[in-house]
Amino acid sequence: MEIIRAEAIQDVREKWMLLPTDKACLDLLIKGTWIYSCEIDLADFKKSLGKLLSYYPHLSGRLIESSYIEMNNEGVPLHLFAYENTPIEDIYKEKNPLDSYNPGISIAQLKKGKIAPLSIQLSKMSDGYLLSVHASHACLDGNSFYAFMKNWADIAQQQSIDPPLLNQQLIPQPVKLDKVQLLKEVKLKNWHKISWKFIAKAIVQQFQKSSKIESLFISNANLIAMRNAIKAHNGETYGRHVLLSSFVSKFSMHILNSSSNQNFRQISVVDIRQRIASLPETFVGNATAHSISPEFSNSQNLAEIAEKINQSLIDSFKNNGQELSDSVQLNSRAIELQIPYVPFDVEAMEGNNISSFYCNNLLKFPVYDVDFGSGKPIYVFPNDLKDQIKFGLRRKQLRE
Repeated sequence: MEIIRAEAIQDVREKWMLLPTDKACLDLLIKGTWIYSCEIDLADFKKSLGKLLSYYPHLSGRLIESSYIEMNNEGVPLHLFAYENTPIEDIYKEKNPLDSYNPGISIAQLKKGKIAPLSIQLSKMSDGYLLSVHASHACLDGNSFYAFMKNWADIAQQQSIDPPLLNQQLIPQPVKLDKVQLLKEVKLKNWHKISWKFIAKAIVQQFQKSSKIESLFISNANLIAMRNAIKAHNGETYGRHVLLSSFVSKFSMHILNSSSNQNFRQISVVDIRQRIASLPETFVGNATAHSISPEFSNSQNLAEIAEKINQSLIDSFKNNGQELSDSVQLNSRAIELQIPYVPFDVEAMEGNNISSFYCNNLLKFPVYDVDFGSGKPIYVFPNDLKDQIKFGLRRKQLRE
């Protein structure tokens, strides 16, 4: 193992404060695994990482009292291993490849400030390389995680990057309401209360690997056909997220064998960068909210469901994303005051009476653009966060 430090940090005395949403993500890790059939120059790989960490000094620092990261540049572990008798094809057979090729991050040690919020392993296989990166979700969300990786690749190729912004004041801050006022506000907005029994169950499940994952492949040709059919029905052209989320919701209702009068909702994870006035695309941290569709049923066709999902997104983006901003501020305060209310019914996402579909779209992220100068990855494993539904590229799409 080697410790890689930021090449240059302006002021190691700076602190990166964790916002309430960040603290809520302290027990979660974002994991990425990239497979390459090409060579990777180790010297350039390490040098570019040092340069990259200069832009992300919080990842090279240490957590203090679970409240802030002291940007002291104690460094990030880089693990280098050789599996000379293991071909790339064997990786696909692994039960849990996201954890098999990275020592990982101990949450307990992270909270004690003993280790970095980032762990990297580069493994030399018999016919290629495997790059595994684990990061604390308290420091990065999906957007900033994949932007971090793309910036690393660009630096390795000596390309310029848009400097990432680590200014936590850019995020809408928690509203200044006391507990009584906040409870009144969230109830007026019809937020849902989470039972303590459900919270306890979720905590236990987070440390279990019992989730069953099923993959559904939709070709680009089928996506275009779906878009054209919906446009012919209601005259609207929708983007990939609306198309996929409406299709998966309709498909899920069919699997659940739901009755025609049973109502469902679709929840979209929304990246609020560039959708609220204060937040640029380069912001680093957790910057998400949720768009909740009106109710729909199995009796409605795909075009009708897509129209409802699309309209809920449009409404969320109005007035410089004021609705999204308000939701973030309320949710942050609810986390601060430990009030178990959220904007959507999380308990309706599992169990015997599912009535909500939670969709997280990774398609806009540069997942396959992590090229260190000798070629793009041939496959990228999606993260294992327990989102109900995730959209992402499949290996076949890259080959085509």
